[in-house]
Amino acid sequence: MPSPARSLVGALAASALLVLLSGAPAHAFGDCAEPYTAAQVQEDLGSMTVALRELDEAAFNAAGLRMDAGLPCLDSALPVAAYATAYRLLGSWRYITGDQDIATRWFRTAIEVDGSFAWDVNDLPEGHPMRRAYDGERAIAAQAPVAVRDMVLDAPSGAEVLVDGRPLTAPALTTGRPHLIQVVDIQTREVRQGWMIDGNAIPSEIMVTQAEADARAQALAEAEGKGKKKDKSKTQAVSSTTVSETDVFAVQTVKRTRPLAKTPLLITGAAGIVASGVIYGMTFPAHQKFEDATTTNGLLTAQTATNTLVIAAGATLAVSAGLGIVGIRLDSSPGLVLGRRF
Repeated sequence: MPSPARSLVGALAASALLVLLSGAPAHAFGDCAEPYTAAQVQEDLGSMTVALRELDEAAFNAAGLRMDAGLPCLDSALPVAAYATAYRLLGSWRYITGDQDIATRWFRTAIEVDGSFAWDVNDLPEGHPMRRAYDGERAIAAQAPVAVRDMVLDAPSGAEVLVDGRPLTAPALTTGRPHLIQVVDIQTREVRQGWMIDGNAIPSEIMVTQAEADARAQALAEAEGKGKKKDKSKTQAVSSTTVSETDVFAVQTVKRTRPLAKTPLLITGAAGIVASGVIYGMTFPAHQKFEDATTTNGLLTAQTATNTLVIAAGATLAVSAGLGIVGIRLDSSPGLVLGRRF
C-alpha cells in the first residue's frame, strides 16, 4: 500500500499531467501566494541533490514539491544553468514517484537548455533506468521550435521575455515539454510576470497579431517621417536667421598678405648697417693721423676727422637698425605695429 506522501505526490502529478496535455499554462505568476526567491531555489536544489545521492525519499519529495510550485513564482531571473539543474531534478523527482511521462518532458527541457550535462556515477550508477530514460530524450530534445502563426512577440516597455532563462525574440518554442516564461525588468532583473507553459502555448499577454504589429510599425514610421520633416524645416529657419552667429564658429583659412613696404625697409636697413661698418672702418686711418701729427693744426684736423666719422657711423647704424626693425614688425594691418602683442 502506498504511503500518504506518495499518494499526495501521485495526485499532484496526475493533475499536472492533465493541465500539460490541455495546452494551457500549468501555473501563472498571479496565482502565487508568495514569491519564490533565489535563495530558496538554491536551498531546494542542494536538498534534492543530496537527497538523490543518499536515497532520502522524504527530503527529495518535500524539496520537489516546493520547487514544482515555486518556479513560476520566481521573483528574479536565475542563471541559465540553474534552470537546467532545476528541470533535471524535477524530472528525476517525477520519475522516482512513478510519473515517467512528465519526467521525460522535464528531461527534454533540461537537455535543450544544457545538452552537455552527464550524470555523475555518484548520483546515478551506470545502467540505472533513469539514466537511460534521460539519455533517451536527447533526440526529441533537439527538435526545432514551432512558431505561433500570425503572431509577434510584444515585450512590455523596459522588459524582456525570457524562456528557461534565455531571451525569447520570436513566438516559437519546442513542443512536448514544459517551459518557464518570464517577463523580466531589464534594469533590476526582477520578474514582472511568469508562466509555466506546455510547448509553445505562449501567453497572449505578451503577443500581438502580425497585422497589429505591421500597423504599429507603419504608424511609427509615419510619425518619425513627420518629425524629420519638422526638424528639417526648423533647422533651415534657424540657419537662415542665425547665420551670423554660426559663422563665428566656422573654420576659416587665413592668408597672410605681405605689406609692399616691408621688403624695401628690410633691404635699406641691412644696407645701412653695412654702410655704418664701412664708415666706422674709415676712422682707423684718421685716428692714425691723429697719433702721427707733429703740429697743432695737424693734430686738430685729424681729431675732427676721427670724431666726425665715428658720429656718422653711429648715426647711420641707428637709422638703419630702426628701418630694419620697422620692416620686421610691419604686418598686413594699416600703419605700424608698436608695442607688444598679447
